Amino acid sequence: MDKKKLELLYGKADEFGAIARKVNESSKRRKEHSMEILKIIDLSLNIGEELNRKLQKVADANLIQRNQDNIVSSTCRVLKTNMEKQTELINELKSYEVAAPEIVNEIQAKVDDLKSAIDEAMENIREIIEYDNVIILNDSLIIMRKKYQQDSINTLKRLANISLEDSEKAIGGSSSNLDRGLKMVRKFKEVEKLIEKNRRDDLKELAEEAKKGWTIAAEVNKSSLSQLEFAEKVKEYTNRFHEDSKLIEQMVVDKHKIFEQNLQIITVLTVILSIKFKKYLDVGNIIAKIEYNEKIRNTLNNLTIFADIACKDINDVTRLNYDMTDSSHMNNEIEHEAVLLTKKELEYFDRIREEVEKMTEATAYPIEGSAKNIENGRFLEDTLKEIVEEMK
Repeated sequence: MDKKKLELLYGKADEFGAIARKVNESSKRRKEHSMEILKIIDLSLNIGEELNRKLQKVADANLIQRNQDNIVSSTCRVLKTNMEKQTELINELKSYEVAAPEIVNEIQAKVDDLKSAIDEAMENIREIIEYDNVIILNDSLIIMRKKYQQDSINTLKRLANISLEDSEKAIGGSSSNLDRGLKMVRKFKEVEKLIEKNRRDDLKELAEEAKKGWTIAAEVNKSSLSQLEFAEKVKEYTNRFHEDSKLIEQMVVDKHKIFEQNLQIITVLTVILSIKFKKYLDVGNIIAKIEYNEKIRNTLNNLTIFADIACKDINDVTRLNYDMTDSSHMNNEIEHEAVLLTKKELEYFDRIREEVEKMTEATAYPIEGSAKNIENGRFLEDTLKEIVEEMK
């Protein structure tokens, strides 16, 4: 028997066994990565639920904020109308010589200052409400996208579970194939002795085992190709899902920037309401300095009533604005937490993508290995048949 031919036969048999071992190891690695993917998916689902609660809490608070801002805006418009009415009454008082002009002028100065502050406040509140509307729309977009994303994560989880089941089946099959392959390899070590003893039937049986070996390798190859196709689908789905996650993260970050800009304007408004508006509140003491008589009774009473209404509105809107500012700062903290959670969630998605890459790689090797073992098995079968033929 040609020694080189035997050495080549033994080498191919050893390679067959080594590849069968690697295929089995790849199946085990695939299972490990599938399990890791499921573990990270569960972590991402948990943090996603927490993030959803934060986002909904922020969205609810932003709706309340806009409602309060609309109240402030409405109150400012009422105050502006009030000041116009007071200006009319002041002009009536000026027409009466009995009204002290210096006192009336002092009241007029209060009204003019408040008018100016109201215009300033209304310009700020208009901008605030515009930001409110943008923020509320973005809240709805983010929450809706998160809902779709959570559905996608659950779909990915189902796919990962299928991959895990497939890998477990692959481990069972590849372990069986490995045992069979290693036994076949050990038998091939005896080929030279079988030839020397003219054991043609044993060599034929070994050739049949080689045939069975490459036939099984062909089945593994076919199965692995379908598994790789599935793994590639999971990979493509994960990458698309990852891009969606990055988009959501950017939306959350961008919305938070708008929120912080709005908070700065709210702070400016607070200064206007708490300082400039409140300068008007002592107007009642000034009105009280006007000497009362029947001629100006109705005009003075009306002015006093309008002033009282204005003071009440100023106190109400100032108190409301303080509440708004506190709420805004609290909401800002939740917004910031949502940003951090989104970044943490994206880290999990990065890890999922890495594990899917590894899972796909582990799925790819059995295709290459089984294809090579089809060649090896056929070579072993054909070589043994040649040897049997030569022994006639």
